[in-house]
Amino acid sequence: MHLRPLVTHLCLSLLAAAAWAQPVLVGAPASGEQMRFDPSLSSVVAGSDWDITIRMQDDNENTSLDYTYRRWWHLQIENLTPGDILNFDITHAGYDSIILPTWSLSTDGVNFGAHSRLPVSAVPTRTGSAGNWTHSFSVQVPAGVVAIRLAKWFPYTPAMFSDYRTTVLTSPHVSESVIGTTALGRPVRMWTITDTSVPDTGKRRVWIHTCVHPAENTAHYTMEGLVSWLTSGQLEPELLLDSVIFNIIPVANPDGQWLGNYRTNSNSVNLENEWGYPYTTSAEEVSAMISQIEAFMGTAGSPGSNPIEIILNLHSTHGNGYPFHFVHYATPGWTYPDGGVIPEVNALEVSWVNALSNRSPLVDLGSSQSSSAGAPSRPFVESMMHDRWSSDPAWTGPKVMAITLEGTYWRGPDTVNWGTDDDYRQMGEEMGFAIADFLGITVPAELTGFTMR
Repeated sequence: MHLRPLVTHLCLSLLAAAAWAQPVLVGAPASGEQMRFDPSLSSVVAGSDWDITIRMQDDNENTSLDYTYRRWWHLQIENLTPGDILNFDITHAGYDSIILPTWSLSTDGVNFGAHSRLPVSAVPTRTGSAGNWTHSFSVQVPAGVVAIRLAKWFPYTPAMFSDYRTTVLTSPHVSESVIGTTALGRPVRMWTITDTSVPDTGKRRVWIHTCVHPAENTAHYTMEGLVSWLTSGQLEPELLLDSVIFNIIPVANPDGQWLGNYRTNSNSVNLENEWGYPYTTSAEEVSAMISQIEAFMGTAGSPGSNPIEIILNLHSTHGNGYPFHFVHYATPGWTYPDGGVIPEVNALEVSWVNALSNRSPLVDLGSSQSSSAGAPSRPFVESMMHDRWSSDPAWTGPKVMAITLEGTYWRGPDTVNWGTDDDYRQMGEEMGFAIADFLGITVPAELTGFTMR
């Protein structure tokens, strides 16, 4: 359930016959701010400083979920006095990674600036044990600031997406369709991005989805960076869109995002695990994506006119310093449901990882992890694409390079400063160049130095 605005009132002593203002915890000033914490077990204690305990809350307040799903917190604190010291304990955490939080500042209590990392002096310390870690840090309220929004990492709220969507849809290269509806009635949107003045005949197709896990926000910013580059009017993306169709699901789990969940939809279902059940899944979001993918792919005997060649599944993860891919190991003579993939698909994955690493300094810092593709249940989109098309001897379309890319919450590409949302927007732009490299689409020599107007 989304947290409604609420106020935790504290009794404070009077000083010099005047009441001092106290911090006020709120869930969200309006619905859809991706905020989540447990108000009933959070508290503020007055002293020489403010001691603020924030208890993390399960997705949908569902305490039966595994503790590793309890990984998102975001809240607002009001009525602050500049110079106050705020001592935070983030309790009941389901992650043990040390992550420098972010904040957004307000001088009027209404308008908030963009999020940035807290000062490095606020890097948290961790105590506790699995499923009940506490992350503790302190921060001083800056001059002129009366309210802050504080989050585990850079939030990506429905309001932010709505603003970005409005901008994206002004591009002549972008069209939007609704491919499904969630349990709570929200649309699952797909953006199709290509140069419509060029016939689709012979175009390659790239599918990208994000927000399967709604608060894995590196994925959102990567998506923004790629889409902004594709619609920028620059020479390279314009040439790419002459021969490629991009189908992007910008928010695959809109209910989960709206509710402030980290990993599940409104029914507490982890959508990532549903790809292994294409015809029986109860998750409307995954069913909608599977139906659309099938429409593009066609069947072994009758491939679609522009079948998908690349699928990028964008996520975020803990416990790793830098972004990485899950590369599925090669299995000669593969038969369902063996682990890994056929060698031809493994080779495509390695080629993709090299292409993005060559373009992105941040990705180049990471190391790929080996994956069995979830054998024997095969519950991932990569497994579905491999098992139902690429590995079928009767399939006459292109082998599909489908892979998961995990962003992280740690350092940026300089390896010193903590990573930012803009680092991932930059990675999204670099992803666009890497897709062109992977598909062998380059700027003709006669156009080198040419500038689009």
